[in-house]
This record gives sequence, C-alpha cells and structure tokens, in this order.
Amino acid sequence: MTSLFATGLLALHGLLTAPPAATKIPSSDVVPPMTKAADGSTLLELHQFVCVFQEGEPDALPYTAKTPTECERVNRASADKRKKSFKRLRIRAGRYTLRVINGNVPWPTAFDLRGERDVALPTAVASEIQPGTGKEIKVALEPGQYVYTDPVSKTATYELLVER
Repeated sequence: MTSLFATGLLALHGLLTAPPAATKIPSSDVVPPMTKAADGSTLLELHQFVCVFQEGEPDALPYTAKTPTECERVNRASADKRKKSFKRLRIRAGRYTLRVINGNVPWPTAFDLRGERDVALPTAVASEIQPGTGKEIKVALEPGQYVYTDPVSKTATYELLVER
C-alpha cells in the first residue's frame, strides 16, 4: 500500500514540475513569416498554386490542372490522405494585410477566410485574383480558429489559429 502511495506522489510531482504542454507548438503548426505593411498592419502572404495553398501544404506535389474542375477532382480524390501533412498557421490577433498571390494557377482564383465554427469571427474575401498577381485584404483578426480555401479551385480547407 505504501509503495502505491509513494508511486502516486512521484507521478503527481512529475506532472506538477513538467513544463506546460501549452508552451509547445505542435509539429503540425507553423508560424508563417510576416513583415510590416506600409500602414503598420502585419503583412501575411499566402501563395496559391494549382490546387493548393503553399503555406498550408508546403510539401504538396506540383499538381497540374487546366481548369478548376480538374482541381476539384484532384482535391476530392486526395485531400483526405494529404491532410495529415497540412500545416496549421498560428498568428497573434491584430490588424493584418493578407496578400493572396495567384502563383501559377492558369485561371482567376479566389480566397475565403472565415471562422471555422464561430460565424461572429471576421471574414476576408477576395475574388478574380488573376494569374501572376495578388490581392490585398485588410482585416482585424480576433482570437479563434479560422479556415481558408479557394472556392473557385475547390482547394482543401486549411486552418489558421489566431491567438491572443
């Protein structure tokens, strides 16, 4: 009986002295590179390539598609398998300029950022992002879990965690 009690105390001591798990960033999370925009907001660039967003899926294969329908087929067939390698972006709450770049998609793309479950979170939307160009969206992001996608190319849904 005494040894069980001592073992329990040692286990409790280990839990109390271990560093908090919340300070570790999960390996599936990434803090993207950011700079200051001219207006003082934080500039976050998101690069869209054929069928994917690079920041959410940095190890994606270079897909080829000539139409959004082909991208939809690619993502419907493979997105669930690829999700385990997706990276969730982690940033701090604040004023942002989101620069969404159409890297090499041969048609105009779009961008949709919204709260994953909380419809009260801010949204950011852009459309008609021409090949080889980008669009900037100003948004004040509040803490919460967001998702982003391209509704034209039907990319997978990627995650963005905004923390205090």
